[in-house]
Formats: sequence, structure tokens, C-alpha cells
Amino acid sequence: MSSDPLADYRTLQRVEAAHIMLDLAYPALTKSAGAREAYLAAYDDELLARLWKQCEPHSVVDLFRARHLLAGLVAALEQPGDVIECGVAGGGTALLLGLALRELAPERTLFLCDSFEGLPEPDPTKDRQYAAGDYACARPVIEALLAEHGLTEHCVLVEGWFSDTLADVVADRIFAFAHIDCDLYTSCRDCLDHVMPHMAPRGYVVFDDYHDGSRGVWRAVNEYLAGSGERLHLGPMSQVTLVTGEKPQAGQEEVTLHLNPAGMPSPGGDSVTFCLDALHHDQAFQAFVGQARGFWAGRLELLEGYCRLMPG
Repeated sequence: MSSDPLADYRTLQRVEAAHIMLDLAYPALTKSAGAREAYLAAYDDELLARLWKQCEPHSVVDLFRARHLLAGLVAALEQPGDVIECGVAGGGTALLLGLALRELAPERTLFLCDSFEGLPEPDPTKDRQYAAGDYACARPVIEALLAEHGLTEHCVLVEGWFSDTLADVVADRIFAFAHIDCDLYTSCRDCLDHVMPHMAPRGYVVFDDYHDGSRGVWRAVNEYLAGSGERLHLGPMSQVTLVTGEKPQAGQEEVTLHLNPAGMPSPGGDSVTFCLDALHHDQAFQAFVGQARGFWAGRLELLEGYCRLMPG
């Protein structure tokens, strides 16, 4: 752990930039069925291999995030409570969670919360990208997908903006697992403010867009957790996971950010701590990172060759 807040901040900036580059390389490196099968084989997870084949056509989430999402759900089922997803889009991760829940804990309910109109208007002071209406998917499409896979009785669709619906959804409920996939600062804050107080002890909360480059979710999560003593596990691509009430363990590698209220590094600011163990133990993702490094190195060589053709 560094004692230099600016150095730690720059470490997280490098992580963010690298994850954006990995996301851009993913389609090219997994376009063949053989490549995807190789990564699945590296996980040696029968449940993941079986469910991912059904979910992948409906999702923009990559295999590595799907694996951590599923692993988090399985671990969270040791705690009491239902499951909630905020941000459904095309339904791929909803399908993954629903199929797994039906198989492992059919008595629990999956709440699927979405406007079904796409994203609301972003806040230009906090969100660097995205536009209103992005990721829109009509409710009947999601209903048909759930019905096709026999999940209608296991899922509850909640239609509307999070600010209008979540208070009623979480009332008198406990959640073992939450998937927050909402892209924008205000949407994420709504989810944090309403869902977090209803998480079970050692419940799992997965944020999909923490390192997506837009910084809305990054800022919302940091603001909420600053000074709380909670830790975030850096996952693959843009994903991070929070295990509520988790205590640090000896031997785990961590990085700590000290932030002021504006979200910038400050020696006297509140701290947010990140655990790197999830990345270190994911051999399939490590193999992908190695391939992505070659992918970008080759393209950099092409660009440098092209630049040599330029005058001056």
C-alpha cells in the first residue's frame, strides 16, 4: 500500500485506461467459438459454461464480468435475502442471475428494475459520456425472454426511474446480492441510497461501470463509501465488487485512495480501499490480458509505421 495519495490515484487512472483498452480488444479476441471455449475451460466452472451459452446473445457484458457476477451470486447465497438488478438493458445478466437463482435457490426472488426507456439525461458535470435513451429495451422483449426460459415466476419486473421505484421495492426486504448496472452518477446514487441499507451482512454488491471512463459511477461509489471502512474488489474490465461489512485479511494486496469531496486526491481526504486479489486469482482473465497486450502492441507498430510516412 502506498503512502502517496497522488501515486495511488494515478494507479487507479492506469487501471481505468487499461480496462477501456481491454474492452475494445474483447470482440476481436473472442470472436471465434474456440477462443470463448478456451476461456470457459480455464475457469472449469460447469454452471458458468452452461448458463453463459444461453445468456451471451442477449448481453453486452463480457465473459469475465459474467463469471465474477455468477461467482458473487453463489457466494452471496450463503446470506439471507433476495436478489436485485438495477439496469436490465437487453436482459443478458438478468437471464444469467435468474437461471442461476432458479437452480440454486428457487425460493428467492430476482427483482429487475429498469425504466425500459434507456438511460435518463446524464449530468454533464459528472458523466463524461452516454446519452439519454442509451440501452433502451422494451419491457415486452424482457418479458418474452424470461418466459422463454421459464423464469416468469421467479422474477419481478419493476418499471420506472430508480428515484421513483426503489423505495417501494426495498421496503421491508433484505438482499443478499445486488447488481448495479446503471452507468450514470445520479442513477447510481439512487441505487446506493436505497439498496445499500437493505443489504444482508456480507451481502455482495457488484458495480458494472466503475471503470468505464465516464466517471459517473466511479464518483458516486467513492462518495458513498469514503470513510466507511468498506473495501472494493477490483474485478475484470470495468467491474468492482463490494462485500458488505468485510474485514481486511492478512496477505491481501490493497491500494487506498484519499479523496476530497470533489473526488480528487487529497492527503487529508476520506479513504476508499481497493483489494486486488480477485484480479490476481483469475487465470482466464490474466490470459486474456496477455493476449490483449499483443493485440495492442501489433496495432501500435502499424500506427508507428504509418506515422513514418508523414512529412516532417
